[in-house]
Amino acid sequence: MWLSKDGKVVVFHDPTFDRMTGGGCMEEVISLDYKDFPTLVPQEGQKERIKEAVERANSGKVSKDKQMNNKYDYDRVPLFEEVLALLPEGKGLIVEFKQDSEVLIDKVHKLIRGSSEALQKNVIWFSLQVKINTKLLQKDPTVPRISSLIEMLRTVLWWKIGLMPFLPSTLDVYGATMSEVTEAQLQKEKGVAMLPPSLRSFVYRFLKGKPPALLYQPKLYSYLRAKGKAVFLLGVNSEEDALIAQHCGGTHILTDKPNAVVKAVKRRNLQYWPVQQ
Repeated sequence: MWLSKDGKVVVFHDPTFDRMTGGGCMEEVISLDYKDFPTLVPQEGQKERIKEAVERANSGKVSKDKQMNNKYDYDRVPLFEEVLALLPEGKGLIVEFKQDSEVLIDKVHKLIRGSSEALQKNVIWFSLQVKINTKLLQKDPTVPRISSLIEMLRTVLWWKIGLMPFLPSTLDVYGATMSEVTEAQLQKEKGVAMLPPSLRSFVYRFLKGKPPALLYQPKLYSYLRAKGKAVFLLGVNSEEDALIAQHCGGTHILTDKPNAVVKAVKRRNLQYWPVQQ
């Protein structure tokens, strides 16, 4: 989730338009007015994935006014309000904030609270940056959050030293990334940046690999499930990722490649773990 220069709430993955324009536009999302956003250029395989997504969205019990049109302008960055209008009744929504902006948080919150009661009960918001995640908690503690990167590491630390049962947690959902954590990601976090270089290097060594060794914690996930906490595995973008997520005890998976991952889950008949009530 980003805010354009003129204050529009837009749904876009990357901080720049580079990847989705084939290198045709290097500008940052936050640097342009919405009307000046570039035309997106579908990359290899994306047109087919769009077609599959349209067919899947329209295959269920979806009202005609919310059915997706094959002629929809998929070469345009969508507004968040347009995404909300297309969301089928009763479906869940996970909102990730990529930008640290209280104005953005306020606008997204207003749009969510102005939507249907069913949607409001099924929305989760979060950011991998702990600073933003804290602001989300302060804005509305009733909206569930997934853990930020620092909160993921903090939870593992508490678990490893045996303090987990004695420390309160404000997190509704524990999330762990399946993707390798880069040094650049760690540097964005003030708490990590303040550590001595030798200690930073030590921590980073255990965050390499896919999934990162430090975040692969089946026993921790079992404990959290028993306490009624969902365990979301983020960045599950391949069949191998989907298998690992199931084996380590995840209750849900988040993916950037839903078509391929859904097919893999169905083909393998993967059943993810339930949360104990």
